[in-house]
Amino acid sequence: MAIAIEPLEVLSERWVDHSERAAREFLLGDYPHERVSWALACVLGGAYTLTRRAGRALSLTVPGNVRNRLGWNPGDRVVLSVTERGALEVRLATEDDLSPIARVGAARADWLLAQQRPVLMLKHFEKHCEQCSKLYCARRTNQRFCPTCGLLRQRQRWRAYWQRKGKLTPSYQTRLKGRPQRGFRPQTIVASPAGRTMAKSTPVL
Repeated sequence: MAIAIEPLEVLSERWVDHSERAAREFLLGDYPHERVSWALACVLGGAYTLTRRAGRALSLTVPGNVRNRLGWNPGDRVVLSVTERGALEVRLATEDDLSPIARVGAARADWLLAQQRPVLMLKHFEKHCEQCSKLYCARRTNQRFCPTCGLLRQRQRWRAYWQRKGKLTPSYQTRLKGRPQRGFRPQTIVASPAGRTMAKSTPVL
């Protein structure tokens, strides 16, 4: 078994093609509202659906290409304003847009976010792989092998399963070998009153 790693451009084109085909299928097929809304935002010339939140608030997802063009990052603050034409204007907030008490709150929020980032990094545990003894970042405390060794061990288990052509537990195959054939048990000799012997077979239920 081998893993082929394609260039980033090829993978991007493949992902876009699969997304467009899935969007067309969701729009023309019998699918729930969530998938149809996602497809409506993916197709060319589509629109984004507002999501209901607590109270009367609405939520809108900013696409990745728009985020990259504007240079926005998670944690940035924006200001919403309605223009005279009835359009919604969204722009990054500056210090002039904030009141004095809001500036104090923004500074505290930035400090709290900076304190949370090291905590988020602690979710990855540094451990030594039991097979190759290399240091790696584990996602769980009970993880024993690095991703490379884990993949190799998984392939070995699949190969052994294919060679056995049966269950993972060999005890099941062992019991099948020791059991008699289905249908009849071994014949037993029964003596008749006339002095003759008769063979009797008992069916297996």
